[in-house]
This record gives sequence, C-alpha cells and structure tokens, in this order.
Amino acid sequence: MPNNPNISDDPGTILDSFADVSKMIAAARAVQPGMPPVPAKPPLQREVDEVLYRSPYRSAVPRITICDDGSLETGELVHVRAERIVIGRTTGDIQIPHDAAMSASHAEIVRADVGGRHAWVLKDLGSSNGTLARCKTVTLRSGMVVQIGSKRFRFEPFAVADGMPPATAAEPKTTLVGGMMGFREDNLPAFVEHSVGSGKNPRRYPFRSLRVTIGRPEFMNDIELDDLCVAKIHAVVTRDASGAWQMEAQPSLNGIWVKVDAIKLSDNCLFQCGEQRFRFHA
Repeated sequence: MPNNPNISDDPGTILDSFADVSKMIAAARAVQPGMPPVPAKPPLQREVDEVLYRSPYRSAVPRITICDDGSLETGELVHVRAERIVIGRTTGDIQIPHDAAMSASHAEIVRADVGGRHAWVLKDLGSSNGTLARCKTVTLRSGMVVQIGSKRFRFEPFAVADGMPPATAAEPKTTLVGGMMGFREDNLPAFVEHSVGSGKNPRRYPFRSLRVTIGRPEFMNDIELDDLCVAKIHAVVTRDASGAWQMEAQPSLNGIWVKVDAIKLSDNCLFQCGEQRFRFHA
C-alpha cells in the first residue's frame, strides 16, 4: 500500500468508465450477432429553464452499485454518506457473505484531499485475492497482476540471461529496434498465469515482438487465450520510446482488470473485490 494515501500508485493506469464500457460492449456485439442490444439512454421528455437545487456547501454523495451477476447496468445501490466505507465478506458497510474469494475486510473507499479538491480513493486492505479495477490503459510494472477474460496473469519484465548484463533504461531502445532477436525465450518479458490452480509451473506467455496482440485462437494473435470470456482481439501491448510496456484494452465485453493497492476513482468506473464487481458513481 502506498505511503501517501491521497495519491494513486498507478500513474500509468487509466480507469475505464461505464459509458466507454457500454460503447465497447456495443462494438463487441456488433461483431457477434444475436446478442441482446445495449439499453439506450432515454431522451429527456421536456425542456426546462430551471434546475433543481443542489447545496453549494455540501459535497455530492457518491453511490456504489453492487452489480448483479452478468450485468454492469443493474444491481443494489448504496449511498456513501460517510468519509469512509468498507467492503468485506463479514465486516464493513457493504458485506458479501457468500463470496469466498472476498476477505473478511477486503477494501475501503475513503475521501481524500488531492490538490485542494476532494477525491474518492479505493484502497485494498491487504486482501488475499486483491482488489482490481477495470482499465482502459495501463503501464505494466514488474509483478503487476492483470485479469484478462476469466484468468489472471503476472507481468514479468526482461530477465537477466547468462552472461547478459541487466537492461538499462537506454539499452532496450537500441537492443530491441529489430524486435526480440538475441533474447532467449525464457528471458523475454511475459505474462505468467497467476490464477488459482495454475500450479508450481504456470504457463508463460512471452512477448516476442514490440507489439503484442492478445485474444482468442485462430485470429492471428501473438498470445492466444482459449477462453470464452476473451474477445477476438482483447488487448494490445506495446513498448514505448522510454522502454515501458503499455497495455490498451480493445472492444470487448469483459475488458482488462488490474490489481491495485490504491487508486483514485473516477465517475462510473468499475472495480472488483473477490468475485463481486462494483460500479462507482461520483
């Protein structure tokens, strides 16, 4: 957990919004005929020149939707009327007793002062299975855990090969211009399966080029995941000029989820504790 509770420890992570997710689901359904349409937002029925009163002295009350299984639109709505709300299996303000993957006290959402303005920060409370947030883009760091489809993976950067000096910030820019030639398979950056049951020798998915596509088999992806919860092309990982690996979500129903210690929440973003997913409304 970061030392400063007011600032996210994931500066390269951009949370997905529900509006963007809805567009991505619609795009995914466009190439998968037969799926039910995304409900359209009803138009305003009348025009008014007057607005409802809203207190200029009290901050708006955020809400959390405990998403129904199989839906991101519907669920139980909880209003956050305190400075802190705790989510857990057996303790806290929101309890999900039947979720065995959720820790007794799993995560909290706290109001923090960031740059003179208030913000809501999601913090993991040392849970066994971690807290995840659905993201649009993310800068991968060593050991970072991501969920793609129904499985989780741990990111491993370049390993030090026998007789090969450790990579520096400048070295990859010159070494990798022609791709990954010269690196042994087990020294390449990779996603390593990190799901329950992956065993002592989990499967490794190496990055063999500077641009890696992740998706279903038979669609010319660099990393193929035989998972019904994965789209044809689910995510793209590229190495930028600074040598960092950036992952970007592609149109899909299930998106990419990143394990976080603490992150500032944005309106209509989605997060997960245990196997329960939530939607945050600022």
